[in-house]
Amino acid sequence: MRKAGIIVIVFLLALAGITAAMAYTNAMVTNPATLAVVNTDSALLSLEPGTGPGNADANAYINAQGELEFDFRRGLAKYGNLGFQGNSVYEWDRLFWIHNKSSEAVNVSIESDLPYIEIGFEEYAPGTESKNQWWHWDKGKTFFSDGNAQSLEPNTKAPILVRFSIPAGAKHSQAWPFEGSIVVNASVY
Repeated sequence: MRKAGIIVIVFLLALAGITAAMAYTNAMVTNPATLAVVNTDSALLSLEPGTGPGNADANAYINAQGELEFDFRRGLAKYGNLGFQGNSVYEWDRLFWIHNKSSEAVNVSIESDLPYIEIGFEEYAPGTESKNQWWHWDKGKTFFSDGNAQSLEPNTKAPILVRFSIPAGAKHSQAWPFEGSIVVNASVY
């Protein structure tokens, strides 16, 4: 009789465990939340066009949709849209800034599908000499990837440098201008 009592107790404990597990399989809890969609220069991880000589022609600007946009054809207004010539290098120092407005450090990487592009992350501390580092473009490659993502501490900004190295013999074509994107990725570490 004692064995039967133990079996009943074990059965009831197993049944209670199964019932408890089933009770939380489909639970739904509603909590208040707040979300705001803002211009890119007002976001937690904001992208801000440069304000110095590296962006004098406004090659990086905030468009009507509130997004950072790049137009590398811009020069003096009287010349209209321009382009690059073969066997040349064009550089924009501090073309735009990445500003980490969160309370946590983030790892930043950048992707681009534009041809001939190189993107640099400038190590920067206000009041000190900066050190430029360039990463070379390779089709489909992410800059600062493979464990080389650049750390950006809370409430700090980092200037981004952009360079196009146009090879000799680059052909003029109807494909110009090339259209693509520059994508900034960030993750908390």
